[in-house]
Amino acid sequence: MKLALFGIILAVIVSGCTGTGDSGNTGTGGSVIIKSFSADETNLQGNDRTTLSTEIINTGDSKATAVKIQLLDLDTACAQPSCDSTETQWGLSSGKTSDVLTDLRINTPGEEAIAKQYNWRVQSPKLPANLPQTYDAKARVSFGYSTTAIKQIKIVTLSEYQRLKTNGQTLPVTTAQPSNGPLKIDVRVAEPVRIEEGSTTFLLVIEVTNLIGGTTFLADNPNDVSKWNLANLKLTLPSGLAMAETSGDCAAITSSVTIELSKGKSYKTQCEVKTTTNIPVSVDKTVNVKADYGYFVESKLSVPISVIGKSNYVPPSGGGAPGQAGTGTVTPPASGGSTAPDTEPPNTVRNIQVQKFAGQPGTASAGKWQYTISFLEPSDNVGVAGFEIYVGTIQPATGTWNTATLDASNEVKKQGLASNIPLGSRTPQGGTVESFPPNGVARLLLDPNTSYWIGILAVDASGNRGDLSTSAGSVIQIQTGSF
Repeated sequence: MKLALFGIILAVIVSGCTGTGDSGNTGTGGSVIIKSFSADETNLQGNDRTTLSTEIINTGDSKATAVKIQLLDLDTACAQPSCDSTETQWGLSSGKTSDVLTDLRINTPGEEAIAKQYNWRVQSPKLPANLPQTYDAKARVSFGYSTTAIKQIKIVTLSEYQRLKTNGQTLPVTTAQPSNGPLKIDVRVAEPVRIEEGSTTFLLVIEVTNLIGGTTFLADNPNDVSKWNLANLKLTLPSGLAMAETSGDCAAITSSVTIELSKGKSYKTQCEVKTTTNIPVSVDKTVNVKADYGYFVESKLSVPISVIGKSNYVPPSGGGAPGQAGTGTVTPPASGGSTAPDTEPPNTVRNIQVQKFAGQPGTASAGKWQYTISFLEPSDNVGVAGFEIYVGTIQPATGTWNTATLDASNEVKKQGLASNIPLGSRTPQGGTVESFPPNGVARLLLDPNTSYWIGILAVDASGNRGDLSTSAGSVIQIQTGSF
């Protein structure tokens, strides 16, 4: 079928679902989502490096196949370990601008979903001296998916329907089975279906809705706009029912038909279905509608990257800023004099992640939840020497935590890295830092059925402490749950 091109609003998947209800399918959401996309450093000088990190997760109940991740809108000079940035383009030293990941399977009911992480290590453009530029990037995740709606239909004769109504008996209702995915399939009939004498048909309405703002596509190339907004739809009818129509989508839908979502949002059709056997009094029939499709979602960087050209960098051939003549500016390094004390704190810890395990009987962890914590180590003008972990049960009163605003329930225990900062003397309330090895992983033992706030800040060898901020992602909240 011919595709009309429409403007699409591409957004981060937040939540959405396909499920069944009285009309055949309702719900609140589930799909592959981009949980986060951020840079560990967002204020760079020319030729500096930073890591772009994505986390993706499958919150639906279908396996996501052929998962591909792409880095868009960041002009890169090359894609190999020895790659170096140019004056105007980024260098890409690890990761690929387009890479195929393993399938994302569904999660075990009742367990926390496990996110898959993908990183790009990039080097900022050198840029002419003192020239500032702001860059954004976009992560696109595409995958194959399927959504199913199962609708149980009660079919009764007109005389049986009238008898039930006259006697004040409860009229038959349908049951439904949900299927979570980025598309919603709604199946509707007039309930119960009443078959009059001499009539064998009833109307079946099928509606497909894109719940969460991503884009469907066919084939295996999410970048082919001619395949956007399409999906394959198939209706499976049980024995005793058949399609009454002989042309159009309804005639083909029982063997699979390609549909187009209008403006990327919805598709609707109504088909006449006929009974092929006599209905003695009443009968239950189950209708199955399945959509197979590719789907992609996108996310921009949580914070754009700012780059300014170094004052001692001279562009090739002595060029100045783009569009201007000049030889650039060279500032010779300072010589002589004493070294100033380090007063610059490390940058903010980002991308805190936790993984939960049940404590083992007969050990110190029995009766508690054991959490493994990992995070990205931030940069510092000299170097990060250690970290501080804050564990508490009270939310910070303001958007930023620091040692001055922490109350008595937010305690800290410290473990150093290279400089071997000693452990703090204060004991955490409710949680114990079990281990904190130099690879940036901490392990906590926490009580069940408790809400905790966890924060991490970096410390350098001079004792300068970085920020501990909810907005920057160095603070998270977890709910331990029951065993």
